[in-house]
Amino acid sequence: MKLSLLIQGKIWWRSPTILFFKTIQKIFGFGWLAAIVGDVDVAMAQAEIQRLKQAYPNENPTQLTQRVIQAKSLEAAKLGFVANLLPPLALALFGWELASMTRLQAEMVYQISGLHGLNLQDPRRRAEILAIFGLSLGGNGLKTGLSFLEMIPLVGTVVGVSSNSLMMYSLGLAADQFYRFKQDAQKY
Repeated sequence: MKLSLLIQGKIWWRSPTILFFKTIQKIFGFGWLAAIVGDVDVAMAQAEIQRLKQAYPNENPTQLTQRVIQAKSLEAAKLGFVANLLPPLALALFGWELASMTRLQAEMVYQISGLHGLNLQDPRRRAEILAIFGLSLGGNGLKTGLSFLEMIPLVGTVVGVSSNSLMMYSLGLAADQFYRFKQDAQKY
């Protein structure tokens, strides 16, 4: 389904998903998020998908997706550990941690979409990833809300590790559900 939109005297034809996220991006200033999503190495994501399919030839896309989610959740936990090991540095590293987490999340969602048989080069993947990120904003709000706890020695490290891992895992499950639903919808 295509919609037209009149912007500055020009008619633009876009899918409703792309229109929605371009509008949200303009309103809330999520340009940095779109830049990180667009900066994902698609060739690397495709290579990882092929590696998984060769290493586990008897597993279906959902099982392979679980492997991706678990691996990325572990990487996210490591980021949380490093960023929150020394509480005085936690605040200084918050921006680095946020950017690194966002990049990991984008890589994971690209890999999940590829495991479900979608073309990673299609520009709609970026819009879908931004949509899935929109669904996970509650998790990022949780991370921001818990950031004061990350300043407490030892507690901060545990909170950083567990919140990063939980956010990554829940985003992965949301992405898997999204792409399974998308596949099922295309069958009908």
